[in-house]
Amino acid sequence: MGNTKEELTLTLHPVDVGKSFPAIWEGIFNELPDEDQIRAKESKIRKIMEDDLKDKIANDDATSGFRLHFKWTKIPYDPKRVFLKITAERPDPEAGEGNEEDVTSPTPKSPPPPPQ
Repeated sequence: MGNTKEELTLTLHPVDVGKSFPAIWEGIFNELPDEDQIRAKESKIRKIMEDDLKDKIANDDATSGFRLHFKWTKIPYDPKRVFLKITAERPDPEAGEGNEEDVTSPTPKSPPPPPQ
């Protein structure tokens, strides 16, 4: 019998994800993670979401200047579950070029990234 350990994955499921931010996902780990593994998965998901924002800006689907803010919440009674809330903020609306009416806010990544 081989004792192969399954790779840790985090799967995101939309909870409240619409056409605008804030957006909330529920994350479920396939096994109990340690703190280092949690940080590594959070970093990987952050990069995917930030790359998605960069692509939207490059394709003129969003105005530049927005920053994503990530809030991870652990569930004390179920250590394999987390909630992720992402908000998009524009640090200085007046720094944008042109009229505020011309601003295109980014949209949440949909569908969510595959298990990471």
